[in-house]
Amino acid sequence: MNRRFPRVYVGIVTYNSAVLIARCLSAIFHQRSVDIHVVVLDNNSSDSIVSVMKRYPKRAVFIRSRVNLGFGGGHNAILRSLRLRDNDYYVALNPDALPEPDCFAHLVRASKKHSASWVTGKLYKNTGTRVLYSVGHALQRDGYAFNIGYGIVDRGQFSAPREVFGAPGAAALYRGSMVRTLSVNGNFFDPELFMYYEDVDIDWRGQLHGLRCWYEPAAVISHPGGMFPRSLEAEVLANRFLCILKNAYISDLIVYNLPRIWLHIILRIVITPAVGLGILRKMIRSSYSALRARSSPYISKQEMHTWFLQSAKEVSKQPVKFFDRMRVFIRRLLRA
Repeated sequence: MNRRFPRVYVGIVTYNSAVLIARCLSAIFHQRSVDIHVVVLDNNSSDSIVSVMKRYPKRAVFIRSRVNLGFGGGHNAILRSLRLRDNDYYVALNPDALPEPDCFAHLVRASKKHSASWVTGKLYKNTGTRVLYSVGHALQRDGYAFNIGYGIVDRGQFSAPREVFGAPGAAALYRGSMVRTLSVNGNFFDPELFMYYEDVDIDWRGQLHGLRCWYEPAAVISHPGGMFPRSLEAEVLANRFLCILKNAYISDLIVYNLPRIWLHIILRIVITPAVGLGILRKMIRSSYSALRARSSPYISKQEMHTWFLQSAKEVSKQPVKFFDRMRVFIRRLLRA
């Protein structure tokens, strides 16, 4: 490996992803102008991932977990296996993500040029199409996060690099210094967030620490993505509420967020009892840990509220406004 180039550690967490991993690894091995080190952690899959990974004995480190650690837990295990220095980089990459050959080099250059602690590229939903998956994360005051540009045909309207609130964990580059700064008890991602919202939690904590996230359109990745399965709805909503408990300013939490959280849980118990009770169970189990994880912010509440106001202006085919989200929920309920 050539140390003239910046070292980029690429972590991939798999779960029954054997049909995807070969294309993903091929795209990684074709990256230019970076020193690549790849680690794949499998979450106790039942597919042929072991035999597939035997094809890459010298090009990728393979870790087999005996239990399913989830997305964040898997990346935490990978990060603990590395000797990540402050000036190294870590890319969290989904096994269905396909970065173009200069993608990682563009992400690294953007990080250096704009003093950004984490960077996202332009994510398309499928190779060969112009339909976007994300050009960065936006966050509402009630903790609802969405992908800027999701579902929109790219006609050049997202061609300008700029600062954004956060980066989707499907393909995000993090500075080693950020990993060190935000890690708690050896965990970069919150282990309480088994799947979904762990990247949003990183975004929120990064912003509270005064760090900077950057969108670099020259870094292109294909990532089909998709909506979370209905079976994980309680997990997703509970994780969103736990992020709020951890990261919202205390005055916002008491006056604005907590009343809405409890109203949401009560209405869910009445309308969709299984989901509502699932949210309640996880909140009872994990709220204390979330509150203990709170830390003093480095930026003012006004600065954070500026991000909330900016989020309201972002475009996406995901529902952004509260009443749009309610309409989507009602339509889903009627179809169920």
